[in-house]
Amino acid sequence: MSVRQLQNLLEEHDDIPWEALTFLIGEVIYGGRVTDEWDMRCLGALLKRFFCPEALTENYSYSPDQVRVVHITAHLSHGAWSTSLFGF
Repeated sequence: MSVRQLQNLLEEHDDIPWEALTFLIGEVIYGGRVTDEWDMRCLGALLKRFFCPEALTENYSYSPDQVRVVHITAHLSHGAWSTSLFGF
């Protein structure tokens, strides 16, 4: 059901409705499962990091200390993935 709701929301808008997406995930889909007020605040903070225009940029980091994800598939295509990925 939640995948259908997301699909409908995204198809109804030309641009990504970030606030509506955050509300749908946080309040509608997970809202009944998260009952503690502090857990709801935590969920809201996490969703704001994941559902924002900046998340679509190449150098966006989900962590405050700017740790970035290394896409392992790019390293695997070079053959020497262990050297380039792990440094040995």
